[in-house]
Amino acid sequence: MSNSKRKYKPAGRPGGNPDIVNWSYKPAVPGKSKNKNLTVKVDEEMLVSVKSLPDWSNKVRAKLEELLEEERGGNAVSG
Repeated sequence: MSNSKRKYKPAGRPGGNPDIVNWSYKPAVPGKSKNKNLTVKVDEEMLVSVKSLPDWSNKVRAKLEELLEEERGGNAVSG
């Protein structure tokens, strides 16, 4: 049978999920999505300690933001 005689078969589950937009990821701050990764090497003990914190990823982001603010402030004063 040639390709032109095959019936079209849609990919995925029949019917799909018509409300998929309601279940998709939405950034906490509109227009500022967190879609980039930052990799930092740490020892196993530190990794376990950090990951055991509740809401650890947001806490790490907040500390990074504090560090950046300090660096920006220090650079503005000295140079």
